[in-house]
Amino acid sequence: MTIHALNVIQYVRENLKQALSIKVGSKFHNSLALAIKEIKQQNDQLTAHPLVNLFNELFFEHRDLDVHNLAPLTASCLNVALMDLKTNLDKATFKKKLHNAMRGNKRNHESLVQYLDGIFERHAKLLIVRLDIHYAESISNDITFDKAVKDRTDYINAVKRKYSHLVGYIWKMECGRKRGIHHHLIFIFNGHKVQSDITLCKQLGEDWKSMSDEPRTYYNCNADKDKYEYWKSYGIGTVTYNDSDKRYVLKDKVISYLTKNDEEMLALTPLGCRVVGKSQLPAAKQSGGRRRAS
Repeated sequence: MTIHALNVIQYVRENLKQALSIKVGSKFHNSLALAIKEIKQQNDQLTAHPLVNLFNELFFEHRDLDVHNLAPLTASCLNVALMDLKTNLDKATFKKKLHNAMRGNKRNHESLVQYLDGIFERHAKLLIVRLDIHYAESISNDITFDKAVKDRTDYINAVKRKYSHLVGYIWKMECGRKRGIHHHLIFIFNGHKVQSDITLCKQLGEDWKSMSDEPRTYYNCNADKDKYEYWKSYGIGTVTYNDSDKRYVLKDKVISYLTKNDEEMLALTPLGCRVVGKSQLPAAKQSGGRRRAS
């Protein structure tokens, strides 16, 4: 499943006040042809993006057409479906559906902030490592949602087995034009037991690469401290319970970035699947015991 239907939707939304027609050979025509072709490959599976589902419903009956060789009657049928799409996109009903689908990002942000506060209640000093894992551009367009999920699960399980001082993690799936589906990861370690965040992040990245013969890549965010400090968004590395400034940046900048709106990922996500996740918090200590471990 790719994002060609979303490309069509975005074009139509940007031209709601203009007359639309299919011009053979145009960029829009090519996107429409690819989007219709993909309907045959989706097996009636709904996505998390309500407007993509609308597109698939309206153009389903045209899924076997040779859109690249348009006869006048074929073009007329497609233009009717296109006008139906345009009409529905301008309705408050579908605008609300998209708004509701995007509300999950706000809930994810609130949940992750509470999660981080919970870890700080258990550990006075943390080492925050932020790593992006992806696939080489030569194969990135071939990576499916299911494969990306399996690879992430296998990788995180391997990290949990290898690193005994890991106390938590956060993951976010994202889709980029060049990178395709990839992941942003935050690994959280006991800062009293582990140091050297840049070296540790590199080790984690090499672990990702070594788990497969396919070409994989990674980005060590901890090694780019100057850039993030310039953006006033360096909320990683060593963070202590009492460092309110850095904890604020971690929650307001780092976590906000991970939970930003991502329509492309929404279009690629099967309905009911998650694109943000975290580990479970360990059980809280009994009252009277020490709250934050060293």
